[in-house]
Amino acid sequence: MTMNHNHGNGDRAAPAGLRAWLSRHGLVLAGFVLIAGYFLWAEHKAHILAFSAWLPWLLLLLCPLMHLFMHHGHGSHGSSHEDERGDEK
Repeated sequence: MTMNHNHGNGDRAAPAGLRAWLSRHGLVLAGFVLIAGYFLWAEHKAHILAFSAWLPWLLLLLCPLMHLFMHHGHGSHGSSHEDERGDEK
């Protein structure tokens, strides 16, 4: 009786999305995004912090608009979109 003993890392292989980020191109892209993000934050910190004070109020004001658009004007609560003609063809 022979036992198949595998010392490979097949069970611990990184998912495909993670492998893409760990490639050379992925690491360069991640470095670029981090550097660009730092400079965006450093140059626009005053604008971002000023906007963040208004953010909770803007989200509260957006709630009625989102509700209105998501329900398409409250015309279809609880109704199905089936054909109303019944069995006629």
